[in-house]
Parts: sequence; structure tokens; C-alpha cells
Amino acid sequence: MNITIDKTTDGVSILIPEGYDSKTYLTLPDIGPDQSWTATVGKNSRAILCERDIRSSKIIVETGAQLDLISLQVTEHASDQAVSKQIILHDNAVVRLFTGLFDSANVTMVGQLEGNHTAYENHVMYFATDKQNMKMELNAEHIGKNTMSRTLVRGVAVDSGHADFAGSINIHQTGSQTDGHLAHEGLLMSKKAQINSLPGLQIDTDDVKASHSSAVHYIRPEQLFYLQSRGIDDASARKMIVAGFLEEMLATVREPELLSEIHQMVQNKQNGISYE
Repeated sequence: MNITIDKTTDGVSILIPEGYDSKTYLTLPDIGPDQSWTATVGKNSRAILCERDIRSSKIIVETGAQLDLISLQVTEHASDQAVSKQIILHDNAVVRLFTGLFDSANVTMVGQLEGNHTAYENHVMYFATDKQNMKMELNAEHIGKNTMSRTLVRGVAVDSGHADFAGSINIHQTGSQTDGHLAHEGLLMSKKAQINSLPGLQIDTDDVKASHSSAVHYIRPEQLFYLQSRGIDDASARKMIVAGFLEEMLATVREPELLSEIHQMVQNKQNGISYE
């Protein structure tokens, strides 16, 4: 049983066969900015996919299947280029997403928990510097019964970097026994930086748990004082605080090589910044 990858005029089509068990991650082929990709993760299979330039996609995760998807945006998207991702979960499907935004992007992601007993984790990290603009809209649609979603967003804005986040948990009439949580936290590292956040809930049935939270703040003075009192200079202390702040977002990245790559991306961003 092998993964099938077919190139089409619109992009790439991927089929993970039923019962497939991935031992390592698969890097998706490069496609053009106006192209997209589709994937079907077959029943009771497990797949780990990585895309190093985020493109629009539609992913179907069939009954009992598991998908880990790591998406990294490291080159600037055109201002009018919007990326749309749709992830459809069938019964007992499990999806873990990590998205790292390190340059301008406009991304919409919708997790459709259509099946019963599904689990959907969506972690998004952003790092906006200079005049970079990052727009994110993340929605979890709870349609089946006894479903769980965790949407966690955390990011940093420096210089004149700008981030806009909107997200929602939408629980349909059929979505009883849902457990959904949406959280955003932004760290402002300069007075010119901007972070806007708009979380929301829409609940159309009873017997559910749903919550959301959002916070945008500067570094707390006591954090700097603690590090400086141990001989760490101001600029280094700020870099340590930023790195620690973002580190908590990496729980869904289980591949050591990709984890190391993301750490390097964060370091590269910090090396090009003066916090003084």
C-alpha cells in the first residue's frame, strides 16, 4: 500500500490508502500560487504531511483515520492571494494541525467535524515583523455528536507588524455533547505593532461545553526584571521571553526534524530584529 500523488491542472491530488500507517512525514510537492491540493486519508490510516508554502486545500479524513499536517508559510503571499483550507472529519477521525506563519498571509481554515466522536486540534503560530500583515480566520464546525475541538493561536508582532485574528466555534443542532475551546494570545513588542482579535461562539443545541478567550499584551516588567537580575541583558531577555512564549504552540509537532526547522525559523526572525 503506497500513497498516490497525482499532478493535475489545478495542483495535486493525494490518496492515503485504507490502513496505511505512516512512519515518517511526507513533504508535499511544490505547486503554483494559484493552484491547490486535495487529499483523502483512507479509513483507519495514519498520515503525516508537511507543506512548506501554504496553499488552498480540501482534505477528507475518513472513518478512524488520523492526520497530522504541518504547514509553514515562509515567503510572502500577494496581498490579494487568499488561502482557504477545508478539513472534513468522518466518524472517529483525529486531526492535528500546526501552522506557522512567518511572512504575510491571508488564511481561512474550517474544520468540519461531520462524524461522531471526532477530535480536531488546530494550533497556529504567527510572527509578524516590519510591515508584514497576517490575517487568520479559523472556524470549527461541530456537526456530529460527541466531538472535540481545540483551536489555539499565539503570536508576536514587532516593529510595524500587523496581525488580525477571527475565529469561532459553531455547534450545530446535531452536535450534542460537543467540547470546544478557542484561545488566542498575542504579544506586542513595539508601539507600532498591532494585533486584533475577534473570537466567537454560535451554539444551536444543548448539552455542550464551549468556551473562548483572547488576550493581547506587552511583556510584563517582572519578566524582564527576573532575567536581568540574573545578568541577562535587555535584548537577550526579550528574545528569551518571545521564544518561550511561542514554544507552547509546538505540542502538535511530533517530528523532531520539523520541530528543529520551526525553532530555526523563530531564531532567524529574532536575529533580524532589534528589541532595544
